[in-house]
Amino acid sequence: MILAVVIGLSISCNKVNVVKQNADKEELYNSYIRYENLSNNATSGYNIVGKKFSLINSTMNLDIDYPCVLGMEDVEKQEQINKLIFLISTGTYYDIFVHNGLEVSSNYSIIYSDESYLSIKYDGFVVVREANRPHYMCFCLNVDLKTGEVIKLEDLVDIEKLKDKFVKDNFTVVKGLDENIPVDERGWKDLFNKYLKYPFLDEDDLHNYDFYFTNNKIGLIISCNADAGGRYIILESNDNLSLADIKR
Repeated sequence: MILAVVIGLSISCNKVNVVKQNADKEELYNSYIRYENLSNNATSGYNIVGKKFSLINSTMNLDIDYPCVLGMEDVEKQEQINKLIFLISTGTYYDIFVHNGLEVSSNYSIIYSDESYLSIKYDGFVVVREANRPHYMCFCLNVDLKTGEVIKLEDLVDIEKLKDKFVKDNFTVVKGLDENIPVDERGWKDLFNKYLKYPFLDEDDLHNYDFYFTNNKIGLIISCNADAGGRYIILESNDNLSLADIKR
């Protein structure tokens, strides 16, 4: 009987937590604002405007900068893209750190933009009540402006070509501690296999959010053991490796 009561209480508490998390996330998503279009004077066919999202309630304190695309001829497509950007910019932090006392401060950089593609990199710090120190967090969003869809890694590059070219001489370390960087060819192969097998966002097996690109370079965000002193390694192809060498 006691066991049944305990199980019942546990199930009840779990249901309450799920309901509360869903309510919090609904509040997050309902905060999306549709922005009126602006006249377009950009050579890429649109303008990028910075926006700020703030939300404070009993479980979250979010302060997130994110971009907004304005001036596109196709207003419906623009709305689709902006909603995608907003939900990824804000919801990704929530999905990873669904704890009471979540605090987020995040900025973004436009890595690349043209008439067809937009590549965004987010950098920020996350604090949860149970943690002893802030977590540095980095992720990306790459958008096909023609379709309004997220660009997956395999949409951009041939994975086997990238694997063959993934050697020390072809990449520059943008962020990462020395002890996390391989020193030999075998270590680099192991690191790439780890990148493919263990995306830093759960269930992101298609690697939607751990790479960025320009017209001739690619950057990869690889998760590593936080106990080793750093949560991510960020690598960017150098002049020895052009994006054209590994494109599909």
